[in-house]
Amino acid sequence: MKVHEMSGVAGGHSDKAGHDGRSDAPARNASPAGGGAVYGLGMIGALAYFVADADSPRGYGLAFLKAMVWPAFLVYRAFRRLGE
Repeated sequence: MKVHEMSGVAGGHSDKAGHDGRSDAPARNASPAGGGAVYGLGMIGALAYFVADADSPRGYGLAFLKAMVWPAFLVYRAFRRLGE
């Protein structure tokens, strides 16, 4: 069996792919790390905020955990305000 027969598409390549197998369509995700950078900066800011209120080793540990899930606090408080 030849390679173009295994692809399941007549002619050996799809309508959207060029002869080298690459798609002619533009890239959908030009910056894959954009959201991660925003989240990372938010985590650093949240860590600074929560550590300022900590006064014990346990408080510092909780500050780190809270900084990791800060979007949950943000959404919870936003929905609580909308419900008023």
